[in-house]
Amino acid sequence: MSTPAEQRVRDFYGFDFPDEFFWYREFLAKLPPGVLAEACDMRPAYPFDLADGKPVKDHPAHPLWEGRYYHDLPEFVTLFHGTTDGLHWGYYFDSPGEMPPVVCHYWHGDTFQHAVDGDTLFEATRWQVESSEEGFLEMIEDDPDEEAHYRAQIDQLAVIRRALGGYWGGDREETGADYEDTYGGAGWREPVADTWDHLGIVVAEKQYKNLSADSFRVAKGRAEPQPTQVMGLAAEAMQLLLDGYPGAALKLGRDLWVWAKEFPECYDLLDSAYAALRREPLRRLLAEARAWRQACDKGK
Repeated sequence: MSTPAEQRVRDFYGFDFPDEFFWYREFLAKLPPGVLAEACDMRPAYPFDLADGKPVKDHPAHPLWEGRYYHDLPEFVTLFHGTTDGLHWGYYFDSPGEMPPVVCHYWHGDTFQHAVDGDTLFEATRWQVESSEEGFLEMIEDDPDEEAHYRAQIDQLAVIRRALGGYWGGDREETGADYEDTYGGAGWREPVADTWDHLGIVVAEKQYKNLSADSFRVAKGRAEPQPTQVMGLAAEAMQLLLDGYPGAALKLGRDLWVWAKEFPECYDLLDSAYAALRREPLRRLLAEARAWRQACDKGK
Protein backbone atom coordinates (compact mmCIF):
# COMPACT_ATOMS: atom_id res chain seq x y z
CA MET A 1 0.00 0.00 0.00
CA SER A 2 1.33 3.43 -0.96
CA THR A 3 2.19 6.03 1.62
CA PRO A 4 0.62 9.51 1.24
CA ALA A 5 3.97 10.87 0.01
CA GLU A 6 4.26 8.15 -2.64
CA GLN A 7 0.69 8.77 -3.79
CA ARG A 8 1.26 12.53 -4.09
CA VAL A 9 4.27 11.96 -6.33
CA ARG A 10 2.44 9.39 -8.46
CA ASP A 11 -0.59 11.64 -8.89
CA PHE A 12 1.58 14.64 -9.80
CA TYR A 13 3.93 13.05 -12.34
CA GLY A 14 1.85 10.10 -13.45
CA PHE A 15 4.48 7.57 -12.43
CA ASP A 16 6.32 6.40 -9.34
CA PHE A 17 9.61 7.65 -8.00
CA PRO A 18 11.99 4.93 -6.74
CA ASP A 19 11.76 3.89 -3.10
CA GLU A 20 15.15 5.45 -2.41
CA PHE A 21 13.70 8.93 -2.94
CA PHE A 22 11.49 8.46 0.10
CA TRP A 23 14.33 6.97 2.18
CA TYR A 24 16.42 9.95 1.17
CA ARG A 25 13.84 12.25 2.73
CA GLU A 26 14.57 10.57 6.08
CA PHE A 27 18.28 11.17 5.53
CA LEU A 28 17.66 14.86 4.80
CA ALA A 29 15.58 15.25 7.95
CA LYS A 30 18.46 13.96 10.08
CA LEU A 31 21.03 16.40 8.69
CA PRO A 32 21.78 19.69 10.47
CA PRO A 33 19.71 22.43 8.80
CA GLY A 34 21.40 23.94 5.77
CA VAL A 35 24.51 21.76 5.86
CA LEU A 36 23.93 20.18 2.45
CA ALA A 37 23.49 23.61 0.85
CA GLU A 38 26.50 25.13 2.61
CA ALA A 39 28.96 22.30 2.01
CA CYS A 40 27.70 20.77 -1.27
CA ASP A 41 25.68 23.61 -2.83
CA MET A 42 22.67 21.26 -3.05
CA ARG A 43 19.28 22.78 -2.22
CA PRO A 44 16.21 20.50 -2.34
CA ALA A 45 13.78 21.29 -5.16
CA TYR A 46 10.00 20.96 -5.41
CA PRO A 47 9.63 17.14 -5.43
CA PHE A 48 10.59 17.11 -1.75
CA ASP A 49 7.94 19.74 -0.97
CA LEU A 50 5.46 17.75 -3.05
CA ALA A 51 6.12 14.61 -1.03
CA ASP A 52 5.53 16.65 2.13
CA GLY A 53 2.17 17.82 0.79
CA LYS A 54 3.18 21.44 0.11
CA PRO A 55 1.54 23.27 -2.82
CA VAL A 56 3.22 24.59 -5.93
CA LYS A 57 4.41 28.17 -5.41
CA ASP A 58 5.56 29.61 -8.74
CA HIS A 59 3.34 27.96 -11.36
CA PRO A 60 0.00 26.87 -9.85
CA ALA A 61 -1.65 26.87 -13.28
CA HIS A 62 1.09 24.64 -14.70
CA PRO A 63 2.44 22.59 -11.81
CA LEU A 64 4.88 20.57 -13.93
CA TRP A 65 6.74 23.79 -14.74
CA GLU A 66 7.85 24.01 -11.12
CA GLY A 67 11.62 23.81 -10.95
CA ARG A 68 11.95 23.39 -14.71
CA TYR A 69 14.83 25.02 -16.59
CA TYR A 70 14.52 26.04 -20.23
CA HIS A 71 16.87 23.35 -21.53
CA ASP A 72 15.75 20.55 -19.21
CA LEU A 73 15.03 17.42 -21.20
CA PRO A 74 11.52 15.94 -20.86
CA GLU A 75 13.13 12.99 -19.05
CA PHE A 76 14.74 15.27 -16.44
CA VAL A 77 13.07 16.06 -13.08
CA THR A 78 14.95 18.62 -10.97
CA LEU A 79 15.70 17.48 -7.42
CA PHE A 80 18.37 19.96 -6.27
CA HIS A 81 19.33 23.50 -7.23
CA GLY A 82 22.86 24.86 -7.05
CA THR A 83 23.95 28.50 -7.15
CA THR A 84 26.54 28.64 -9.96
CA ASP A 85 25.73 28.86 -13.68
CA GLY A 86 22.37 27.14 -13.29
CA LEU A 87 23.84 24.01 -11.74
CA HIS A 88 21.13 21.53 -10.82
CA TRP A 89 20.67 17.81 -10.25
CA GLY A 90 17.77 15.58 -11.12
CA TYR A 91 16.40 12.17 -11.90
CA TYR A 92 16.72 11.19 -15.53
CA PHE A 93 13.96 8.74 -16.51
CA ASP A 94 14.66 6.82 -19.73
CA SER A 95 11.29 5.10 -19.38
CA PRO A 96 9.22 5.89 -16.26
CA GLY A 97 7.71 2.78 -14.72
CA GLU A 98 9.87 0.48 -16.84
CA MET A 99 13.44 1.44 -15.90
CA PRO A 100 14.80 3.05 -12.74
CA PRO A 101 16.12 6.58 -13.13
CA VAL A 102 19.71 7.68 -12.74
CA VAL A 103 20.82 10.91 -11.09
CA CYS A 104 22.65 13.45 -13.21
CA HIS A 105 23.52 17.14 -13.27
CA TYR A 106 24.40 19.92 -15.69
CA TRP A 107 25.00 23.68 -15.71
CA HIS A 108 22.09 25.34 -17.48
CA GLY A 109 23.94 28.62 -17.93
CA ASP A 110 27.19 27.08 -19.11
CA THR A 111 26.95 23.80 -21.01
CA PHE A 112 24.29 21.30 -21.98
CA GLN A 113 26.51 18.28 -21.38
CA HIS A 114 25.23 16.17 -18.49
CA ALA A 115 27.18 14.00 -16.08
CA VAL A 116 25.69 10.92 -14.44
CA ASP A 117 26.43 10.95 -10.69
CA GLY A 118 25.06 7.55 -9.79
CA ASP A 119 22.09 5.23 -9.70
CA THR A 120 20.61 6.76 -6.53
CA LEU A 121 20.40 10.06 -4.71
CA PHE A 122 22.60 8.63 -1.98
CA GLU A 123 25.31 7.78 -4.48
CA ALA A 124 25.02 11.16 -6.19
CA THR A 125 25.25 12.98 -2.87
CA ARG A 126 28.31 10.97 -1.85
CA TRP A 127 29.95 11.87 -5.13
CA GLN A 128 29.27 15.55 -4.49
CA VAL A 129 30.65 15.26 -0.96
CA GLU A 130 33.93 13.82 -2.22
CA SER A 131 34.15 16.19 -5.18
CA SER A 132 33.55 19.12 -2.83
CA GLU A 133 36.23 17.95 -0.42
CA GLU A 134 38.74 17.71 -3.25
CA GLY A 135 37.74 21.23 -4.30
CA PHE A 136 38.16 22.67 -0.80
CA LEU A 137 41.60 21.07 -0.46
CA GLU A 138 42.65 22.71 -3.71
CA MET A 139 41.31 26.04 -2.47
CA ILE A 140 43.45 25.74 0.67
CA GLU A 141 46.53 25.39 -1.52
CA ASP A 142 45.52 28.36 -3.66
CA ASP A 143 44.38 30.60 -0.78
CA PRO A 144 46.00 29.53 2.51
CA ASP A 145 44.72 32.66 4.29
CA GLU A 146 41.21 31.16 4.09
CA GLU A 147 42.22 27.71 5.32
CA ALA A 148 40.11 27.92 8.48
CA HIS A 149 36.98 28.60 6.42
CA TYR A 150 37.66 25.72 4.03
CA ARG A 151 38.49 23.35 6.90
CA ALA A 152 35.11 24.18 8.44
CA GLN A 153 33.45 23.22 5.13
CA ILE A 154 35.38 19.95 5.09
CA ASP A 155 34.15 19.25 8.62
CA GLN A 156 30.59 19.74 7.38
CA LEU A 157 31.26 17.29 4.57
CA ALA A 158 32.35 14.73 7.17
CA VAL A 159 29.00 15.17 8.93
CA ILE A 160 27.15 14.47 5.68
CA ARG A 161 29.38 11.49 4.90
CA ARG A 162 28.72 9.91 8.29
CA ALA A 163 24.97 10.42 7.93
CA LEU A 164 25.04 8.91 4.44
CA GLY A 165 26.84 5.85 5.78
CA GLY A 166 23.77 4.96 7.81
CA TYR A 167 21.78 4.55 4.59
CA TRP A 168 24.23 3.76 1.83
CA GLY A 169 27.93 3.42 1.08
CA GLY A 170 29.17 2.86 4.61
CA ASP A 171 31.64 0.32 3.25
CA ARG A 172 33.23 2.83 0.87
CA GLU A 173 36.20 4.02 2.89
CA GLU A 174 37.77 6.14 0.16
CA THR A 175 37.38 9.93 0.32
CA GLY A 176 38.16 12.90 -1.91
CA ALA A 177 40.15 12.17 -5.06
CA ASP A 178 40.58 8.51 -4.10
CA TYR A 179 36.81 8.08 -4.09
CA GLU A 180 36.44 9.87 -7.43
CA ASP A 181 39.07 7.61 -8.98
CA THR A 182 37.29 4.48 -7.74
CA TYR A 183 33.60 5.18 -8.29
CA GLY A 184 31.28 7.20 -10.51
CA GLY A 185 28.53 6.97 -13.10
CA ALA A 186 25.70 4.47 -13.36
CA GLY A 187 26.12 0.80 -12.68
CA TRP A 188 23.44 -0.56 -15.02
CA ARG A 189 22.69 1.97 -17.74
CA GLU A 190 24.16 1.20 -21.18
CA PRO A 191 23.08 3.60 -23.97
CA VAL A 192 23.00 2.20 -27.49
CA ALA A 193 23.96 5.58 -28.99
CA ASP A 194 25.44 8.82 -27.67
CA THR A 195 23.63 12.16 -27.80
CA TRP A 196 24.73 15.77 -27.70
CA ASP A 197 23.73 15.99 -24.03
CA HIS A 198 26.17 13.11 -23.24
CA LEU A 199 23.40 10.95 -21.74
CA GLY A 200 22.72 8.80 -24.78
CA ILE A 201 19.56 6.83 -25.44
CA VAL A 202 18.51 3.54 -23.88
CA VAL A 203 16.45 1.34 -26.16
CA ALA A 204 16.76 -2.27 -27.25
CA GLU A 205 19.50 -2.72 -29.87
CA LYS A 206 16.93 -4.06 -32.30
CA GLN A 207 15.05 -0.73 -32.02
CA TYR A 208 17.94 1.41 -33.22
CA LYS A 209 19.66 2.09 -36.54
CA ASN A 210 22.11 4.86 -37.34
CA LEU A 211 20.96 7.64 -39.62
CA SER A 212 22.79 8.07 -42.90
CA ALA A 213 24.58 11.23 -41.72
CA ASP A 214 25.27 13.44 -38.73
CA SER A 215 23.48 16.78 -38.81
CA PHE A 216 26.05 18.46 -36.57
CA ARG A 217 29.17 20.34 -37.51
CA VAL A 218 31.48 21.38 -34.69
CA ALA A 219 33.30 24.66 -35.30
CA LYS A 220 35.45 26.39 -32.67
CA GLY A 221 34.09 24.08 -30.00
CA ARG A 222 30.47 24.80 -30.82
CA ALA A 223 27.97 22.51 -32.50
CA GLU A 224 26.02 23.83 -35.45
CA PRO A 225 23.17 21.67 -36.80
CA GLN A 226 23.05 21.90 -40.57
CA PRO A 227 19.61 23.08 -41.80
CA THR A 228 20.12 21.51 -45.20
CA GLN A 229 20.46 18.10 -43.57
CA VAL A 230 18.06 18.26 -40.62
CA MET A 231 14.88 18.12 -42.67
CA GLY A 232 16.05 15.11 -44.64
CA LEU A 233 17.34 13.31 -41.56
CA ALA A 234 14.07 13.96 -39.72
CA ALA A 235 12.16 12.33 -42.58
CA GLU A 236 14.62 9.44 -42.57
CA ALA A 237 14.25 9.01 -38.79
CA MET A 238 10.47 8.96 -39.04
CA GLN A 239 10.63 6.31 -41.76
CA LEU A 240 12.94 4.22 -39.60
CA LEU A 241 10.43 4.59 -36.78
CA LEU A 242 7.70 3.20 -39.05
CA ASP A 243 10.06 0.36 -39.93
CA GLY A 244 10.46 -0.55 -36.26
CA TYR A 245 13.52 1.51 -35.30
CA PRO A 246 12.23 4.36 -33.08
CA GLY A 247 15.66 4.87 -31.53
CA ALA A 248 16.78 6.91 -34.53
CA ALA A 249 13.98 9.46 -34.00
CA LEU A 250 14.69 9.51 -30.27
CA LYS A 251 18.37 10.23 -30.82
CA LEU A 252 17.84 12.94 -33.43
CA GLY A 253 15.14 14.62 -31.34
CA ARG A 254 17.42 14.63 -28.32
CA ASP A 255 20.35 15.97 -30.36
CA LEU A 256 18.18 18.84 -31.58
CA TRP A 257 16.70 19.68 -28.15
CA VAL A 258 18.86 22.74 -27.50
CA TRP A 259 18.12 24.00 -31.02
CA ALA A 260 14.40 23.23 -31.03
CA LYS A 261 13.50 26.87 -31.67
CA GLU A 262 15.31 26.63 -35.02
CA PHE A 263 14.30 23.01 -35.60
CA PRO A 264 10.80 22.39 -34.20
CA GLU A 265 10.93 18.96 -35.85
CA CYS A 266 12.58 18.03 -32.56
CA TYR A 267 9.23 17.89 -30.78
CA ASP A 268 7.50 15.65 -33.33
CA LEU A 269 10.51 13.33 -33.39
CA LEU A 270 10.49 12.93 -29.63
CA ASP A 271 6.73 12.58 -29.31
CA SER A 272 6.62 9.95 -32.03
CA ALA A 273 9.55 8.08 -30.49
CA TYR A 274 7.99 8.10 -27.03
CA ALA A 275 4.71 6.85 -28.48
CA ALA A 276 6.39 4.05 -30.42
CA LEU A 277 8.39 3.05 -27.34
CA ARG A 278 5.25 3.20 -25.17
CA ARG A 279 6.75 5.82 -22.91
CA GLU A 280 3.49 7.69 -22.44
CA PRO A 281 4.50 9.65 -19.30
CA LEU A 282 7.29 11.26 -21.32
CA ARG A 283 4.80 12.52 -23.90
CA ARG A 284 3.06 14.47 -21.15
CA LEU A 285 6.35 15.82 -19.83
CA LEU A 286 7.37 16.77 -23.37
CA ALA A 287 4.15 18.75 -23.86
CA GLU A 288 4.73 20.59 -20.59
CA ALA A 289 8.39 21.27 -21.42
CA ARG A 290 7.40 22.70 -24.80
CA ALA A 291 4.69 24.88 -23.26
CA TRP A 292 7.18 26.12 -20.66
CA ARG A 293 9.62 27.10 -23.38
CA GLN A 294 6.92 28.93 -25.27
CA ALA A 295 5.99 30.84 -22.12
CA CYS A 296 9.64 31.74 -21.52
CA ASP A 297 10.04 32.93 -25.11
CA LYS A 298 7.02 35.19 -24.66
CA GLY A 299 8.48 36.60 -21.45
CA LYS A 300 5.80 35.18 -19.17
